[in-house]
Amino acid sequence: MKNVVIISRDWELYEDLFECSKVLHEHFTLLGASQVPSKKSLALANVVISEPDLASRYIKDCPNLGWLQSTWAGNNKLQALSKQDYILSGVKGVFGLQMVEYVLSYLLYFTRRIEDFSHVKANNQWLQLSCKTLSQYKIGIMGLGNIGQEVANRLLTFGMQVNGLSRSDKQVESVRMYRYEQLSLFLDSCDFVCNLLPETPATIGLCNETFFAQMKPGSVFINAGRGSVVDKPSSIIKAINTGRLKAAVLDVYEQEPLPSSHPYYTAPNVYLSCHTAAISDANKVFDVFEKNALKYIAGEALHYQHDFSLGY
Repeated sequence: MKNVVIISRDWELYEDLFECSKVLHEHFTLLGASQVPSKKSLALANVVISEPDLASRYIKDCPNLGWLQSTWAGNNKLQALSKQDYILSGVKGVFGLQMVEYVLSYLLYFTRRIEDFSHVKANNQWLQLSCKTLSQYKIGIMGLGNIGQEVANRLLTFGMQVNGLSRSDKQVESVRMYRYEQLSLFLDSCDFVCNLLPETPATIGLCNETFFAQMKPGSVFINAGRGSVVDKPSSIIKAINTGRLKAAVLDVYEQEPLPSSHPYYTAPNVYLSCHTAAISDANKVFDVFEKNALKYIAGEALHYQHDFSLGY
């Protein structure tokens, strides 16, 4: 029997799902479920289900750990640790639709001029402003993994021209692909640029002053990938103040939560959300865990296995 420990803010949900599972009890025993696990349970744990930020606090106390099922798409908190002698698996197919809706909501906000029309009521003024359809705009997606491809495919149905940036020779149907060495061409071609890249040494600080200076004048930058891709807040704020960027939509940050004194709060045309573009659904995450558990017992490769050498 393999000992399982659940370390999660949603531990009660995961505990209920584990107890109701029809396939796990033959091979797995649940030792404990909480946000703060006991040292005894950690010492005996063979398998852990956890958010990466919580797991990173306790993984050093798990000498018998063989597999950790992350509940998030990004695992940079665990990637940064020296302990990597275990199997780490993530989740896919959980966040795509949420991310589509997040990106689409802001695309429509700008293209349908929602903020401009808000002045109709505020100023008692009749305004008939012209708007373009999404099919008249180009969006560039940085990172064409599972989530990025779902966003691309959905936007293609609106007739948008979708460009993709990838460090590999990946090809995505109906998407014009660019490699990193073509970054300036990629940026200059897009009305919107959406970052969905994972955090790796190659992506940290990628979006700096030089990056934003190469973007199409009046374009919009959306970051729903990793906060570390932006080198510093002043790079975005300067690009907006000079008119290079029309706006920036940010869901992720190098420091979370943002301190109340952070310059983003007062910067014009910076739209903030709080790492909520795509949130883990316990039921869907547990479905991934359950399928992976059977593979783990059988000694097979797990779904969505993290590659520590690549960083994702």
